[in-house]
Amino acid sequence: MNILVVSQYFYPENFKINDLIFSLKKRGHQITVLTGKPNYSKTHFFEGYGWKSDDFETINDIPVYRANLFSRRNGGAFRLFLNYISFAFLAPLKVRKIKGSFDAIFVYQTSPVTVGIPAIFAKKLFKTPIYFWVQDLWPESLTAAGGVNNKLVLGFFNSLTKWIYNQSKKVLIQSDGFREYILNQGIPNDKIIFYPNPTEDFYKPFQEVKEYQEFFQNEFFNIVFAGNIGEAQSFKTIIRSY
Repeated sequence: MNILVVSQYFYPENFKINDLIFSLKKRGHQITVLTGKPNYSKTHFFEGYGWKSDDFETINDIPVYRANLFSRRNGGAFRLFLNYISFAFLAPLKVRKIKGSFDAIFVYQTSPVTVGIPAIFAKKLFKTPIYFWVQDLWPESLTAAGGVNNKLVLGFFNSLTKWIYNQSKKVLIQSDGFREYILNQGIPNDKIIFYPNPTEDFYKPFQEVKEYQEFFQNEFFNIVFAGNIGEAQSFKTIIRSY
């Protein structure tokens, strides 16, 4: 297949989409990437990148088109807004520079959901269906991680999210717990596909390991937390659950 991947984040930024793209390439698929200038988790652009850096490069024989955007810097609310909105409106300008035809447009949607906007431009240009891989629920993420409770703002992003989902052929969800939320947004169940994040080969089931057993005593209520620890995870809630 010839696949256009739309993701605001890509190598050298460290996201799960990197593994998927490189794996698809190894399996013989033709991959093209539309992404932003890398800046995630830094206070500036990665070395060699910036507003004046080239907007095209090849990584592992994969054509990569990079749109300008405002860097996140310290990750404050205003800088995040500039980062999100600049990619949403500048990335479509790069779509017309992309060469070739495609069988599918695959969107990697962490926050923000606005990554769907350039994908829809690409859909119209290439007459190609979108497969939208949801990593963060919107507008739920605005409330949970951003503390946004303004009904007008949430209503706008809820409408935008539903529009993007409706423009997609399939909505892929990385957690089956997302299904009910998206169903409540009016998206039909037969359009939603459970597609969890892949894991690397070195993740394997463990046999019983004696030194770990001491952490899981039968007389206690045992909780295991695995993953990021940040604002959205509300780690205090986990502690209070005990």
